[in-house]
Amino acid sequence: MILEKLRCENDLGVQSDINISLKIQKKVDLLDLTNLEKLSNKKKLYCNEIQLRNSLDNSIHVKKIDLINSKINLQNDNDLLFNYTKYFKKNLNTLTLINNKTYINENIFIPSGYLINIRSNEEIILTNNAFIFSNSPWHAIGLKGKIAINGLTDNFGGGLIIKNAKKNSLFTNVGFSYLTGLKNYSLNANDLKYSFTKTSYDETKINTYKITTNKKINKAIIENQKYRIYGAINFFNSNVKMNNVIFEKINSEDALNIMNSKFDLKNISFSENGSDALDVDFGVGKITNALFNNITNDAVDFSGSSVDLNNLQMNIIGDKMVSAGENSALTIKNLVGNKSKIAIASKDGSLVTLSDITINNTEVGLAAYQKKNEYIGSNILAKNVIINNSKLDFLVDNFSKIILDNKMINNKNPDVNKIINTLNE
Repeated sequence: MILEKLRCENDLGVQSDINISLKIQKKVDLLDLTNLEKLSNKKKLYCNEIQLRNSLDNSIHVKKIDLINSKINLQNDNDLLFNYTKYFKKNLNTLTLINNKTYINENIFIPSGYLINIRSNEEIILTNNAFIFSNSPWHAIGLKGKIAINGLTDNFGGGLIIKNAKKNSLFTNVGFSYLTGLKNYSLNANDLKYSFTKTSYDETKINTYKITTNKKINKAIIENQKYRIYGAINFFNSNVKMNNVIFEKINSEDALNIMNSKFDLKNISFSENGSDALDVDFGVGKITNALFNNITNDAVDFSGSSVDLNNLQMNIIGDKMVSAGENSALTIKNLVGNKSKIAIASKDGSLVTLSDITINNTEVGLAAYQKKNEYIGSNILAKNVIINNSKLDFLVDNFSKIILDNKMINNKNPDVNKIINTLNE
């Protein structure tokens, strides 16, 4: 096998492809392949995908890199290992909050072997970008009153990741707000100190956030530098069910990120999300009765996933209402969407099946195309689709197909990616 390419990003989130020719002759950890200081003179890049070529048949293989499970050595740091006990009390294998309203201003780690039980009317307030890492499942069930997990309007929290949990997590009647995801600290070359930023909500303009340098510190928090976590709320190798859950005023790359997990989301709402609302990578699940309003980038973004979606409302979406990529298979019924760049995009070997769809005020209605050379074209099979006031109802390249009501859309365009890039300018 030959390592040919790394897909990486820098501290500013700018993605780039690094071309490398490296022969691999034995089993290796994918994380070892991304040590750019050994492979080249490039530093401070975070790589999450590699491209390999089989030298025998020249076949191309693209692999994701697990940055979430990169190891942090906490064995000699009791403060990090046991700081969760300042906020949770233990009863057998169940952890509950010590106080009904709990303020957390530091990262905490919850080991495996527990069930975290958040009860009706309880509130977790995260400040100073505080982030919760949990290897145990959560049951946040607000049957008698809403549960809140949030930051403050002038001091956002980080969020939560549940990873490698052996049992399902359940969230019912829960609100997530004023969260900014896991913050990475930037090193100032002049004074060699790390900038600690604070996020606040700008009350004067909808879905707008202020990020200020609150202080400078001599040493970055190790877990913030080691992990690459993209959502405010995250599930990794951890199945989840949600019902009546709200994500609002969240300024992270994804409000909700699900990876390598099964999920069932019902009666969920996303509003004022500063980037993507929902991102699913290699997930299997259902989304029923979902509202997306004022989303800066994509409403829903799927990669390598199989998902059934039913009864969706989307309004004022900055990029795509639905993005399906990397061999995803989506079935979407009863979607009403208003105002976006692209309503529904099927990319890179994906299949999107649509029925009873109404799309209003978009640059492009339906798009099917190949974005990455290592994948094939994509397909959209649609019936009963109404597109109003779109500059382009259909956009399809030479490798892909759109079939509407059993009729092929024949106006192929070889410059699809150029048109897509123009929309993003």
